[in-house]
Amino acid sequence: EELTGLAYCPSLDIVASCGDDTIKIHSITNLQETEKIITVPDHSGVQMIDWSSDGQLLAVTSMAGTVYIYVTKLSVLYAVSPPRIAILSSLSEVSIYVYSPEKSTKPMPYRLSLIDEPSFLAIGPYYLATGLDNHVWFYDLGKTLGDQPQLLSERDFPAPIVDFKLNADYCAALCNSRLLLQAVVTDNPNVKDKLSQTFPTALAGLNDAVITCFCLTQEFLIFATDLGHLMYFSLDKWDVCTKYTHNMGIRKIYSDTEGTKIIFIDEHGQGYVFLPALEDTVIITDFPKKCEGCLWDVAQQHVFITFDSKLVTTHAFVRYSVRGKHTLKIGESKLNSVQCPLMLCEGEMVLHIDGGQYATQTLTTHLVTPSVSPSINLKMFLNLKNYVDAYKTCERMNARSGWLEFGEQAIADLEPDIALRAYRHIGDAAMVSALENMRYIEDVTMLTGFCCLLLGKYDEAKDYFLRGTYTKEALEICRDLLQWEQALLLAHKFEPDEVPFIAREYAQQLEFSGNYADALYHYEKGYKEDLINDNEEQLIDLSPDYEEHVRQCKMGIARTSIRAGDFRRGIQYAVELNDKQLLYDCAELLATVGHYTEAAGLYERGEYFDEACSHYIHLKMWNKANQILPQVKSTKLHAAYAKAKEADGQYQEAIDSYRTAGDLDACVRIYLDHLCDPHMASEIVLESRSMEAAKMLAKFYQKIGDIEQALQFLVICGCVEEAFALAQRHNKLKQHGELLQRYENAKSSDYLALAHYFEAEKYTLLAGKYYFLAREFSKALRFLLKASAFSNEETQALSLAIDCVATSNNEQLATQLIEFLLGEVDGVPKDPRYLFRLYMARKHYKDAAKTGVIVANQEQLAGNYKTARDMLFSMYQELRRNNLAVSADMRHNLILLHRYTLVRIHVKLGNHLLAAKLLVQVAANISQFPEHIVPILTSTVIECHRAGLKKSAFLYASMLMRPDYRHQLDPRYAKKVEAIVRKAPKGIKMLSDDIDVETMECPICGTNLPNMEVTCHSCKTTLPICIATGQHIIKQQMTSCPECDFLCFRAEMEKILSELNVCPMCGEHVAPEQLLDVEDIRPYILASS
Repeated sequence: EELTGLAYCPSLDIVASCGDDTIKIHSITNLQETEKIITVPDHSGVQMIDWSSDGQLLAVTSMAGTVYIYVTKLSVLYAVSPPRIAILSSLSEVSIYVYSPEKSTKPMPYRLSLIDEPSFLAIGPYYLATGLDNHVWFYDLGKTLGDQPQLLSERDFPAPIVDFKLNADYCAALCNSRLLLQAVVTDNPNVKDKLSQTFPTALAGLNDAVITCFCLTQEFLIFATDLGHLMYFSLDKWDVCTKYTHNMGIRKIYSDTEGTKIIFIDEHGQGYVFLPALEDTVIITDFPKKCEGCLWDVAQQHVFITFDSKLVTTHAFVRYSVRGKHTLKIGESKLNSVQCPLMLCEGEMVLHIDGGQYATQTLTTHLVTPSVSPSINLKMFLNLKNYVDAYKTCERMNARSGWLEFGEQAIADLEPDIALRAYRHIGDAAMVSALENMRYIEDVTMLTGFCCLLLGKYDEAKDYFLRGTYTKEALEICRDLLQWEQALLLAHKFEPDEVPFIAREYAQQLEFSGNYADALYHYEKGYKEDLINDNEEQLIDLSPDYEEHVRQCKMGIARTSIRAGDFRRGIQYAVELNDKQLLYDCAELLATVGHYTEAAGLYERGEYFDEACSHYIHLKMWNKANQILPQVKSTKLHAAYAKAKEADGQYQEAIDSYRTAGDLDACVRIYLDHLCDPHMASEIVLESRSMEAAKMLAKFYQKIGDIEQALQFLVICGCVEEAFALAQRHNKLKQHGELLQRYENAKSSDYLALAHYFEAEKYTLLAGKYYFLAREFSKALRFLLKASAFSNEETQALSLAIDCVATSNNEQLATQLIEFLLGEVDGVPKDPRYLFRLYMARKHYKDAAKTGVIVANQEQLAGNYKTARDMLFSMYQELRRNNLAVSADMRHNLILLHRYTLVRIHVKLGNHLLAAKLLVQVAANISQFPEHIVPILTSTVIECHRAGLKKSAFLYASMLMRPDYRHQLDPRYAKKVEAIVRKAPKGIKMLSDDIDVETMECPICGTNLPNMEVTCHSCKTTLPICIATGQHIIKQQMTSCPECDFLCFRAEMEKILSELNVCPMCGEHVAPEQLLDVEDIRPYILASS
């Protein structure tokens, strides 16, 4: 309600007003809004208000006479000694925090009340120091982190204190231009007689320097001056251990925990990393222009940050790398203006905030977010040298590019063990092998050189090797990079024994690039001719590679000498070395400059006979060419030699060379034009099948009037059109057609031309034949059926018609031919054999089988028993092959005819009993042999009589004595047959022969069956017969013919094969040992059924 006072603070740019019992704070930029309202505790009216000069205090007076002082802004005072952090939390209170990277709970601070408001703070492992002006209070923090601080002592310094530091034993105070180092407690055994020291007076030469900054570690007091001095004072030795002078004054220094690395900022605001062990500095790239401070990461000691009021920049210091020592800017993080970084631990910043507290913030360079590409995270981890997390990222990416980036970065950072894991993962055997060899290299310079090699940085690798006195490796790099001049300089300086080898390699490169004069010079330099002539053997014994080196140098001298014009020297070295490739190279060089004779000689010495012969022919040195001609492989050279010989009239030698050259046409030409030998020419034409040669031979035969020979060679060599024209002129088209049929590559158009010709000539048979060959099946069948009307051409015409229909696979044409063969066209049925052939050609095996039985019966009735048997056998095999059933008539007729065939075989072998048994079976079916009834019965009687089968002999002898047969009986056997009938014992009809009681088991049911019976009366199975004996098969001891696959008894079959060497069924040649054992006869029985 009432305004009693108003005060403006220029430093904070705010206005304070008071009235009644309230104080209001306003910003000068926006007076309408009240930022803060403060109520006076006793609610009495406020009279006056004012600010202190720095704006930290606000004083008001009340109506009751009370003065209230408010703190508006605390001084930012803090001290850090990891893990302790001391922060001024009130005017006379310090909060001591124990930092832990664990995120679960934030530890509660210990609040220490102070005697007075401090102007500075310092903390060490065991002590806390607070001070005002030149007075310092020391507090003992105890031996553990949880101990309660106790006031230890207080001390006055000679001047106001600008900066103050503590470690476990000492304190250091910067008082104006002097730096005082004192023990915290004098009775500490660690300090003994080393209690205090004053700088720079304690050091000579620094009297004019002003100490600008310092830091204190457990081992060192480090300070810098305005003249650029950076001093390391050892607390253990109590003396300066490291001195470094920068080119300008140093403003600030920031040490890591151990003091092994410090960052200093010079007067130009540029930051450097200083390594006291090496007394070396590394400039910090991308250093902020207005840097307010730096912090080293207490966990990742190669990481540090620089910061100003708005940004924090993360850097990594790389001590070992192929780039040498350097720093790397990794990224930036934003910072609020009221925050101040106190400490850095594993990428987490501890920040001072208002109210004497701290907060934590993770650097953006250490944050891993799922939304960011894994490749970006991988790059960040690699920049931070965090290979553990980088490896896990690569595993998640599972990409070859990621592993390669990981491996290359590890190599660049001289970490072969880490890189080895990546290259093993992607299976790069070459890199794994190289890294395995590098794992145990301890020399950093050598390791850096090899890492540069793997990364393709050859110049850097060479520099590192030379820096580490590894000159051989540097030489190898120069060689690989073809830096020969530099390699020679290095070799002369460090490796004199390598000079000859490098000179030879340089010479080879010069020769390749065409600089032959310099190449010759370096070959000679590598050869060391003046030295080797004296102690060549000794050098070769010392170095086995030297012999090959000398040989290479001599070869180079030979080549380059010829190129330089010294032909004699080059040829001398080439002949001395006697190297085939060198002889070839030198000969080629000589030939290019026109020295053909010398070139040919070197070619011949090197056994390059083709090239040598070429030059000899060019030089017309026929004797030399003739000597090496058998070794020449080039057909062109043989042809050239042959032409020369032909020109000289030496035709036989020319023919031999033309043959070797493969020019058989030329051979034919010589035989015809010069030697008049058509016989030899025709042999060559038949061998070569050359059209040109055939035309030449045909012209020759035309000249002498032998048209048929001319036609033959024209057709054989594919000159069909010329042959047709020639045959037409001389009326030899019949012969031409026959020749064309024997020609494998005849075309349909060739046959069609013949067909048209014979059609025009009304020669129906040949017209149909050539229409068929031209694949015009309908026309062909029409002409062939017309030709069959002539009796002399019927067989040939119908055979061709059958082939035509079978080839065409046309049902309409097949029906037309069948109707013709059955007589439905002209009423005259044709021989059924034609129908059988048609069915067989068309693979209609069932119909063919029916027809085949009819045809076989006709042949059998006509007395052509072998023809009938062979027809039935072939039909039987076709049916078996196509898994078709065999009719009972066919099987019965085949068995009967085969038994008749076996008779002659067993008679020849002297087995009359088996012959008699077979004849008895034939005689029982004598009606099927009407043409030879009497001869068959006669043979039956004779063989039965011989075998002692009296009843069978009497039975068939009595049949021969019948009037129908008696007059046909051969007079030679008539009396003997009559004697068998007349002298027969009484009751002979009641007797029985041995064959009537001979039986063998059925292989299916085991019932005893007569030997010659093929149908089991018990199980009704039709059994196959043995093709050697004609008897039915049994279960064991069976074998089969490897050609026809019919069953037989092994012993009987071996007897037949031993005597005849052919199978009695198929007629093929079979050796006894080729017979196949049959373990399971059921498939044969099923096929037979």
